[in-house]
Amino acid sequence: MIVVAIVGILSAVALPNFLGARNAAAAGAVIGEIVGLAKECATFKASGEVGIAPTGGGVTCTNNTGQTYSGTWGGTVSGIRCLAATSAGASRAQVGVATDGGLTCTLS
Repeated sequence: MIVVAIVGILSAVALPNFLGARNAAAAGAVIGEIVGLAKECATFKASGEVGIAPTGGGVTCTNNTGQTYSGTWGGTVSGIRCLAATSAGASRAQVGVATDGGLTCTLS
């Protein structure tokens, strides 16, 4: 009986930490993917559109307009970073590519 109570207490403490770590990992994966796509697009724009335009995330990179790559993850995560932005609690990230190839990130 005591062992069952101890396992129950440990589970109650560990489960929220595990779920938080899982959400943070998912957020990091999503941000990594969209930042990678945005960097490919920025490089394409900076090189004067030499080669084949990168596509991904439902966005085709073109030089005449700015693109926005976005992604969401389950749960709200605090302290996650995207370029220069840090979240106070976010479940969505948007990385914008300006016409000159500059990158911005917004967490919400």
